[in-house]
Amino acid sequence: MDEEELALGPIDLVEVVLRWEGMRVVYNALLLVLGVGAADILHPEWLTDQRFLFSMLEFAVLANLCFCAAPLSELVVRGLGLATPWLAVSLFLMGLLCSAFLLLASLFAREFSMLLPNQ
Repeated sequence: MDEEELALGPIDLVEVVLRWEGMRVVYNALLLVLGVGAADILHPEWLTDQRFLFSMLEFAVLANLCFCAAPLSELVVRGLGLATPWLAVSLFLMGLLCSAFLLLASLFAREFSMLLPNQ
């Protein structure tokens, strides 16, 4: 599909949704590897702590809710006729980088909160 077809062609909702659902699997796998790896480096015992695992489950649910904005954004941009061949990849990478930053920030915040004296 060339750039002109992508920008001017009809919006195929099924194609967009199926592509993004495939990318959701990659998104979740990358965040899972990053989260487990970082937690294992910081404190391996976190991986058996139920409160930590529940907080990571909450993060995963929120991250997936935010992920839903990407296909909607693509549909809007394509509907406006402003799409480029790199639109989906750009949206995916921006969302992944933001989620990875928030994941690491939450892990480091947990780490540093353990260093503070209990009051």
